[in-house]
Amino acid sequence: MHRAFAITELLTHILREVYNDEGLNLRQGIKDIARVSQVCKTFRDPALDFLWRNIDSLLPLLRLLPLEIREEHGDKARLSKVVSLARCQPPSVY
Repeated sequence: MHRAFAITELLTHILREVYNDEGLNLRQGIKDIARVSQVCKTFRDPALDFLWRNIDSLLPLLRLLPLEIREEHGDKARLSKVVSLARCQPPSVY
């Protein structure tokens, strides 16, 4: 890999071109950036930052929650239980 790709600003500009949010290929651009995030460690963080910054729905966030507290039906999801931060386990448990 060329060391120019280690420059985060350059990689961000490249990702913006891959994403190309001005057209019918928006979904393809998102898939392409997800693939870029899997290429190498250098690409992973900038690509994932770009994906999370340009999220268009709360569904990906809800999918991060355990199945015990959410229900999903097709492209719709909802919480099935009340979530209280007071009962969360400390990070050492995970």
